[in-house]
Amino acid sequence: MNSYEKNRRILLGLRPEDASGFGVGSPAHWSLNTLRMINQRILAVLSLAIMLASQSGLGQIVAASHVPTADEHPAQWRYALEPPGAEWAKPGFDDSAWRVGTAGFGTKGTPGAIIGTEWKTPNIWLRREFTLPDRPLKHPRLRFIYDEDPEVYLNGVLAAKRTGWVTDYDDADIAPAALATLKPGTNLLAVRASQTYGGQCIDVGLVEVEPTLSSIYRWSPERAWNWFTNRALP
Repeated sequence: MNSYEKNRRILLGLRPEDASGFGVGSPAHWSLNTLRMINQRILAVLSLAIMLASQSGLGQIVAASHVPTADEHPAQWRYALEPPGAEWAKPGFDDSAWRVGTAGFGTKGTPGAIIGTEWKTPNIWLRREFTLPDRPLKHPRLRFIYDEDPEVYLNGVLAAKRTGWVTDYDDADIAPAALATLKPGTNLLAVRASQTYGGQCIDVGLVEVEPTLSSIYRWSPERAWNWFTNRALP
């Protein structure tokens, strides 16, 4: 049982007979066991809050968008709905015959998606060139929403691969080999996504992020669990 589930069960485990003091009498009449149980629930609430905060994306801000997503500024992409060939994700591939559309791609009504171009076929391939400044990048990350199973390439190298779908924009680390291809000047972002059932969407961006004070001082789930179980903090 993981720590989240254990805390959830603790919170749900208070029986009416254990907490009779909440509605009848005064704290002076509460049993020692009841007081201990109330204290345990308070600690569980705090622990859950810390663990959830430690896994949230609230501890960083977008410092620069090199390929913006549709919730910021819809970008233009070239796209194909039929298999384009083995070299489709590499720089130099001739995509001049591809269609041009505005992000995001998908069907209206897909949870969390912003649709600029309708996509309702089983697969889609996208390419977009972008320009990077002549300076080191600060914490570059991919930012995307997908439904479903995206593969993202930078300059022909796999940068990230996901399965399933999400219903809100999320960010992801860039694979080291793909990160190493980024250079000042022109670069290429290429994406493939698929569809099986239900809603469908794809929108991908490249951003630089900066940590905020909340992320610097945010506890990890493990440290929060150590605190909750009264073990020494690392």
